[in-house]
Amino acid sequence: MRTGSHERAFFTGQSEKEFAWFGPAASLPLLSMNADRAARIIMDGVLAGKPTVLVGWLPKVAHRVHGLAPGLTTRAMGIANRLLPGARSDQAGLREGRDAASGLNSKVVRALTTLGSKAARKNNERS
Repeated sequence: MRTGSHERAFFTGQSEKEFAWFGPAASLPLLSMNADRAARIIMDGVLAGKPTVLVGWLPKVAHRVHGLAPGLTTRAMGIANRLLPGARSDQAGLREGRDAASGLNSKVVRALTTLGSKAARKNNERS
């Protein structure tokens, strides 16, 4: 859900690298959904009495694949986890997303998080 939380989320370990994948994932249209649209889908599902509401195409595909091949899904999630940046032994504590972004100073990541930053302004994620 595209709320702008990538700017206020806290990162540990390799905060710049963590932000470099989390920021775009929380912002890009194919991977995230406008928060207002997601809220409408959730409310429609709740009002219809659905026990489960999946928001967006990616969770729907993941749900079906897991239903067909739970072992494959578990292995795929393990591989994805190993590809994510690991914690450093010299962790200095938590860093907020916007601080990690400024430390990263990447024009590519900044461009990929444009919609997320717009959502942050709309949803008062900025102080």
